[in-house]
Amino acid sequence: SAGVMVNFTTVKNMATERWSVVVEFPAPYSFGDVMLQELGSLCNCTGENPACNATCSAVSRDGARITIQVERALPLGESVWFVLGGVVNPGVTGVTPSCSVVTYSEDGVAVDENLAVPGTLLTPGRLVVALLLDPTGAGEVAELYVSATA
Repeated sequence: SAGVMVNFTTVKNMATERWSVVVEFPAPYSFGDVMLQELGSLCNCTGENPACNATCSAVSRDGARITIQVERALPLGESVWFVLGGVVNPGVTGVTPSCSVVTYSEDGVAVDENLAVPGTLLTPGRLVVALLLDPTGAGEVAELYVSATA
């Protein structure tokens, strides 16, 4: 299923094994049950290791601010990616407002940040329309029934 992929490259060394990344979404985003849908590079686990994966990161949400606690040291220049589930796109088309991504050390000091991550273009969904004429004879006066689903 769909999710929001977060992808960035560390600018500074994250020497400690306990740090966090905070993604803040502006209105009009909304949220369901926010979770890590894909761990990506947050974990240093080899293969499918549920015990390792379960302990390397945790997600919490406070309003539009999503915090992912990570237990893995990262060198500078490391590519970091993960996918968040439970983030609901705005219900209108167009470019979304920008969001922010900040990494914090264990003591809560900002390490890397981008406070104006560009928005994404949301396109209209495909509308499926069915037309039904009753009666269907040529030259007859008919009623038109329209059924539409998104």
